Order: sequence, then C-alpha cells, then structure tokens
Amino acid sequence: MAYFQHIDDEFDFGKYKGLSLSDVMDINPEYIIWCMMNISNNQYCSFIITDEAMQELRSVYPEFLITLDFEDMRKKQLFNDSNDSEGCDDYDFRDDEQATFECYNGSYAQDEMGYSDDDIDTIFDGEPNAYWNID
Repeated sequence: MAYFQHIDDEFDFGKYKGLSLSDVMDINPEYIIWCMMNISNNQYCSFIITDEAMQELRSVYPEFLITLDFEDMRKKQLFNDSNDSEGCDDYDFRDDEQATFECYNGSYAQDEMGYSDDDIDTIFDGEPNAYWNID
C-alpha cells in the first residue's frame, strides 16, 4: 500500500521509490495525479494521501491543481478498507499504463524498438524518426 500521511513519507514502489511525496512533487507532479487515478484502481495496491498530507500539499504547493476526480478518488481510497495491500512492494507500476500503438504504427521506433505512442510523444516529441538521438 502506498500510504502518505505526510509529504515527507516516501514512495515504496515505482520509478520514484525512496523519494518523498514532496520530492516527487518537485520533480514530476503529474506522476502524483497519475498514481491517484491509476494505482487507486489497481488490483494490487492502493494509493492513499491522507487529509493531513493533502493539507501539507496545498500549503507547500498551492499551484498544484486538485481536480474533482482526483479528490473523489482520494476520498474513496481513504474510506475503502477492503483493498488488500499484499504485493505492493513487488509490483512495478511504471508498466501499468495502457500503451497504445496506433498513431505511429509502421515506424521503426514503434515496430522495431517497441516504443508506444505515448513513449514517442513524450520521449521523441512526437517524431518517431528521432529514435536515433537517444543516449
């Protein structure tokens, strides 16, 4: 279970394992939103940010946009005690997103290198022929 009672609590999974909630907010605040909307619906784990941690987030990061969907999911997870926390530490949440392979189908970056449409949009700025520029 990913449980954040304070913004100093650390991630125990994924690409930011060992970093605090506030560290991840500094690096990639969109990841917090992604976790809330995707991991909270995951059969392997829950992603919980307590009311105390949300107050700290709002105080330290007033520009962080908290949508109604985000808050609804957070509240649902706070009060949902039926989730099983087994397997959280061993599950790699980075691969849990639904990858699509439609937009750049036929490109070398996708067909040969295995990059998804989202990867190509993010890594290559939507240019599948820029795959050679990766170090």
